[in-house]
Amino acid sequence: MVALAAAHPGAARGDLALSYESSQRHLACLFLPDAVAEQAVAANDFLFLERWWRDAAPEYVPPPEIMESVKSTFRQPGW
Repeated sequence: MVALAAAHPGAARGDLALSYESSQRHLACLFLPDAVAEQAVAANDFLFLERWWRDAAPEYVPPPEIMESVKSTFRQPGW
């Protein structure tokens, strides 16, 4: 028997999945190849990326041109 502490994939869908706080709790489910992940990351001009970067590396503030380059990459289809 294997026990997993993972949310049901349905928990990471819909409006709830578009909030950064919610998606942090469901990253394993959210970032499976899924349109919901694309929507969550792209929402509010890729605010997710900015917040994730801040949380992951609070001691580093990327210059605006770096963040725009990252966002530009994620705007490309297939990313």
